[in-house]
Amino acid sequence: MSTMKPCEFEGCNFNAITGGERCWQHLEDKKAFLKSLSSMARDGKLKGAYLPNIIAQGLNFEGCDLSGAVFIGAYLESCNFTGAILDGAVFKRSHLSMASFKNASCIGTSFLGAFMQLTNLEGADLSEAILDSSVCTRANLS
Repeated sequence: MSTMKPCEFEGCNFNAITGGERCWQHLEDKKAFLKSLSSMARDGKLKGAYLPNIIAQGLNFEGCDLSGAVFIGAYLESCNFTGAILDGAVFKRSHLSMASFKNASCIGTSFLGAFMQLTNLEGADLSEAILDSSVCTRANLS
């Protein structure tokens, strides 16, 4: 589990994201940070990560362990979570359209209020997952 530390930007009351010294809003080189995320995940460094409000498209987390990670309010369009371990992760109010969670373990994962249009959840283990108020228009839930 990631240790929370405050954003170093003067006057900011938010916590820094995992792997950075600042919150997403105040992170100076977002592009470089996003480039490093997939490799951080493959190296097992994002289990329990704190990554709220990040904005990304097309990230590949296939087969990675992101259990307990916090993605509250994140915009993760067309990201690949195929076969990932996301048990207890939080995607509350996140934008996950066209993302793939195929065969992912999402036990107890919160998708509360998430936007999941055209999202692939085929074969995902959604045991105890929270999908209340989420929008699953044309999502594959088989």
